[in-house]
Amino acid sequence: MKSNNRKNLHLILAAVLFLFAISIPSSGQNALVSKMKVVYPQDPAITDCRVTSVAAFDKYVAWGTNLGVLIESKNGFAKWHTPKNAPFKVNEFVSIAFYGPEIWVGCRSFDGGGLFKYDGKEWTYFDPAKYSMLQGLVSCLLADRMNRLWIAYLEFGLNRYVGWSYGRQMSEVFTSIKAKHGLLSGTVYSMADGGRYLWVGTNQGLAKMDTFASHSDVFSHKHYTISNGFPGQAVFSLTPYKDSVAAGTDLGFVVPDGENWKVFKKKDGLISVPVKCMASEGDRVWIGTNRGLQCFENGKLLPDVIDSSNGLPSDGIHCIAAMTDSNGSSKVFIGTDKGARTLIFTR
Repeated sequence: MKSNNRKNLHLILAAVLFLFAISIPSSGQNALVSKMKVVYPQDPAITDCRVTSVAAFDKYVAWGTNLGVLIESKNGFAKWHTPKNAPFKVNEFVSIAFYGPEIWVGCRSFDGGGLFKYDGKEWTYFDPAKYSMLQGLVSCLLADRMNRLWIAYLEFGLNRYVGWSYGRQMSEVFTSIKAKHGLLSGTVYSMADGGRYLWVGTNQGLAKMDTFASHSDVFSHKHYTISNGFPGQAVFSLTPYKDSVAAGTDLGFVVPDGENWKVFKKKDGLISVPVKCMASEGDRVWIGTNRGLQCFENGKLLPDVIDSSNGLPSDGIHCIAAMTDSNGSSKVFIGTDKGARTLIFTR
């Protein structure tokens, strides 16, 4: 009897020690959270709505939501743009880009959607028939370091806005790049700036487009697909990383590894797949999934997961923008199913 009691006591102590051990964070766990400050947007209306796009530049942040477009400035000014004061209907604002002094917005809808520009005073709608643009659903926008604006679609490829380029007015407002010009596929999900090169994520892999090549020079472009070793087929998100790009795919988070690519999957610590939004800032890549935010730094996927339990209004992240503040801290703008937040991380 005493032997059985002693054995039961040992089992109880072992169970208690096990529960105590798993309740203690592993080394490095929550290191980001401990350095994180959560900031609410200036307008309370955006703290509880669906946020699908965000862009940050200098003193301004623009949010695309199911209520309209909200533009905030550092001096405390915030203004909503809705069908009451803009030429669009409320729909899915999938992408926002700052292009010089202008804000461009892409909408994924045939009903009141398309491409719009705000110059600080008024909005302009670009009718595809009038401006000889590709027609279809806008998927993303990109303003690159060479002062070029790119518009991607879910069906037909890319447009480049050249109505005002390199400081002079152009006669042709838009040019196009299609699959026949070397684009891997007309279904484009994402883009990233590569200087002379434009990185394009499609439903068939990743394309590195030489933007100096002529339309007939289709062999100047590089394609990365499952058939030649790229670990993913659908490339939903891209962000600059070192002298290449990091990619969010249907199989995981992908970074360059010499001449090859390395993928991080759930077994490697990624909280969820697919990875549909990302942003790079300094030496960090911020990764958004439907189960929270993660960070990739110094070649490692950090174990921290930031979600609705520690700062976000929802686990489902739709969009990310990031910048390094003047004091060296990281400022990350997050849009979710249930509102927006800004996260500030001290270094």
